[in-house]
Amino acid sequence: MAIDFDNVPNGYVSFNDKGIIVEINATLCKMLGYLKSELDGLKFEYLLDIAGRIFFQTHFFPLLKMQESVHEIFLNLKSKNGTLVPVITSAKKVETGDGTLHVCIFLPVPNRRKYEEEILAAKKKAEQALNENKELIAAREAIQKHSRELNEKVHTLNKLHDELLQFNNIVNHEMQECVRKILLFSRLGQEDKSEDYSEKVIKSAIRLKTINSSLNLFLGLNHENSAMQPVNLNECLKQAEERISEETGFTGLEIVQDTLPEVQGIADDLTLLFFHLLSNAVKFRHGDHVRLSISCAVYRDNIFKETSDTYEYHDVARITFSDDGHGFDSAHKDYVFSMFKKLHSDPLSSGIGLSLCKKIVEKHGGNISIDSIEDVGTTVTIILPFTKYF
Repeated sequence: MAIDFDNVPNGYVSFNDKGIIVEINATLCKMLGYLKSELDGLKFEYLLDIAGRIFFQTHFFPLLKMQESVHEIFLNLKSKNGTLVPVITSAKKVETGDGTLHVCIFLPVPNRRKYEEEILAAKKKAEQALNENKELIAAREAIQKHSRELNEKVHTLNKLHDELLQFNNIVNHEMQECVRKILLFSRLGQEDKSEDYSEKVIKSAIRLKTINSSLNLFLGLNHENSAMQPVNLNECLKQAEERISEETGFTGLEIVQDTLPEVQGIADDLTLLFFHLLSNAVKFRHGDHVRLSISCAVYRDNIFKETSDTYEYHDVARITFSDDGHGFDSAHKDYVFSMFKKLHSDPLSSGIGLSLCKKIVEKHGGNISIDSIEDVGTTVTIILPFTKYF
């Protein structure tokens, strides 16, 4: 049974090796607005636009000759009135008794352009949404930056308020008391020549000088302009231990430690922090030996401490210094961080060591706390962020 190509739903054409149309069905003629007689003896290229002709000559026809078939090739056929008809074509090379024929089937895809435009519109919309999303991300980052700055300002104001209260107490009590004693003993020395008050005057003057020097050291931490840099805490601890040995001559300090991390900070300040912690362990020891255990753990913590309902988690190091010294009543664990507040009567101690420690840790964006049991020992816990975010 012969196939009636005129009644098949798709366009059909066959052409020889010279590209001349041999047979074309009514479906394709109707699709392009031609009569069969108008296309007799014409080359197939006549049905293509200029771009299609170039593609046909350079790709389609050579590929069909070489591979003997091509599949799902998109072409634009040119109708009689000049409009383009988008089609998908598959072709096959066929050998007949009359020679070689190239048979093509055309499937109209009139909505292809529409689909392409929809795809392009969707792509443009997606790119626009992406840009808007980038703007939202930038806005969110700006808000987070503002939140960090606000948190830092609130934190700084709270610290300054606490420091001002302490300074007021120092001026009104500690320093005034030293001045009062100097004036008193000087006056008594003038009135009573039989007793020498010079030693008491000198003692009060030394105490006044110590307070003044300690205050300068404390305030200097506020104005230091050193940039935060990577600091190896193990090196800071080693330098602090060497300073303890040089200044005290004490050789009974045994340190058992975990490896400490590298953080962003100021090396001199962190060395001073460790020095005061080691100094306290040595100063308030039992006998001629002190065992200090230093442990370290890393976890993630919210860097926002002053603003509520704001969260941003980053890595921090939790470092604990635990000694086996005298210890003290834990009821005083906040008191010991106040400037010039001492739980002992050691005349060589200024009473500012733990205040400096607190100042240094907070300067690095961390916090410090202390727990102690009398006659058992003391544990100081330091939380240091790997990077200061404010």
